[in-house]
Amino acid sequence: MKNYLSFGGGVNSVAMYLLLKDQGVDFEAVFVDHGTDWPETYKYVDMFKEKYPLTVLKPNVQGSKSLYEHCWNYYMVPSFKNRWCTDKFKRTPLLKYHKKPCFVMIGFDWGERHRAKIFSLLSQGI
Repeated sequence: MKNYLSFGGGVNSVAMYLLLKDQGVDFEAVFVDHGTDWPETYKYVDMFKEKYPLTVLKPNVQGSKSLYEHCWNYYMVPSFKNRWCTDKFKRTPLLKYHKKPCFVMIGFDWGERHRAKIFSLLSQGI
């Protein structure tokens, strides 16, 4: 079974990457470039890619190559409440990319532990 790390370029995913590497865990780190991260994030991800293996996915959602373009084309605004943007521009591209069965890891800060969920893709029919 393949291991994946969902990599966002922040402190938590970098720490998780380095911990997994230090522990000798075989994994593939995947960054989804939805086109609307901070310029500093892209700069850091580019620097990180020079030293460590990192797969970069660029989603195409209904013809839009970025979250900004999608919102502009469809007169929409991202929402923290229903999180459609996270689903369309991060979660779905990752689920399509992962070779199943697999184990997916996400680095969370202790203060965000309520966001962590353990679930089976099989139970979701994926």
